Amino acid sequence: TAWSITEIIRYAYYALNLFQVSPQLLTWCRYSFFIVLYPLGVTGEILTIIKAMQTIYPEIVRNRYSIVLPNKFNFGFDYFYFLCVVLLAYTYFPTMYKHMFKQRAKTLNTSPSKKIQ
Repeated sequence: TAWSITEIIRYAYYALNLFQVSPQLLTWCRYSFFIVLYPLGVTGEILTIIKAMQTIYPEIVRNRYSIVLPNKFNFGFDYFYFLCVVLLAYTYFPTMYKHMFKQRAKTLNTSPSKKIQ
């Protein structure tokens, strides 16, 4: 739900910007709603991955989603460990979140240096 709301706002903003008629309220929503929606979306994704990992951990289930050796391509793929790597990728979230705050400050002119002037 969080990602759906985010995408509706984002694409409405992009579409209206093509015609240069994006209202200020939509611009504010585009650069403000992420403050709540990004953490909600990421939390939902992480919890979903963890639940999937619990479901596929037993070897009999895990083998349905993995490529086991030996095979003619001499290639193995374990879906459970792939999900572990995906979870590690979420350690990049704070960097992306900070970037969005910088974009927000730049777009909405809310940086401290702008307020002083």
